[in-house]
Parts: sequence; structure tokens; C-alpha cells
Amino acid sequence: MVRNSTIVCIAAWLLIAAVGCRPTAPSIANGPPNVTWRHLTTENWRYELQDPKRIANYSFNANGRVLWTDGTKQGDLHSVAALGGQWYIDDAGDLIISDESHSEAYRTLALVTLTAITATVVDSGTGLTETYSRRFTP
Repeated sequence: MVRNSTIVCIAAWLLIAAVGCRPTAPSIANGPPNVTWRHLTTENWRYELQDPKRIANYSFNANGRVLWTDGTKQGDLHSVAALGGQWYIDDAGDLIISDESHSEAYRTLALVTLTAITATVVDSGTGLTETYSRRFTP
């Protein structure tokens, strides 16, 4: 009996070590997410740009607030600014990142692909396609 419980404990530990112990976002709990920004209306997410020269990290709150860092990488030297504002989804389904009063849009992001851990977007202002890693933050 002791041997079986030891094996179960070891198996559980290996599973937690391999998979992690983070809560799953409701929007991805039942399979791949829909390719839409709507998950931001009910869940908090962190997006991190995957780029060797640029920095863009966003923390989206379900209440419409966003905090982000924006900057550049030059070897070990990073130049970064921290900003805050609001986000909303426009009629076309694009994500708008704006100032507090929604009077100035800083970025407009069209979602191209979305998985549980990545997002590919097109910045409407620059035309650049960007890939972000993403993480649910309960």
C-alpha cells in the first residue's frame, strides 16, 4: 500500500513539474481559443513581444485598463518606457490601445492568429506583423 501511494505522489510531482501549476483561463479551458480579442473583456492577460530588437509587454485587465512597456534592445542595453492607458475593441474587432479618455489611439492591433500561448497581430499603424507570447494572469 505504501508503495502505491509513493508511486502516485511521484507521478503527480512529475506531472506538475512538466505541465506547471497555473490556473487555466476559461477562454482556453475547452480547447483552442476563438480568434478574437473578446477574452480580454473577462480575463487578465500578459502579452510579451517576441522580437530581438524591440520591447513591448502589455498587461491587459478585464476592466479596460492596460499597462505596458515599450522600448528597444541593443545587446545588453535596453531602453524602455512604462506607460498606462485604456484598451477597447472597435467595431471591426481590432484592439485599440489609447489614452485614459480614448481621445488618442496609440496602437491598433488586428488579431491574425491566437493559440493558448501565442498571438500574431498586425499593427494597423505600421503594417508590421508581430508575434507575442501570452499568459493568463488570474
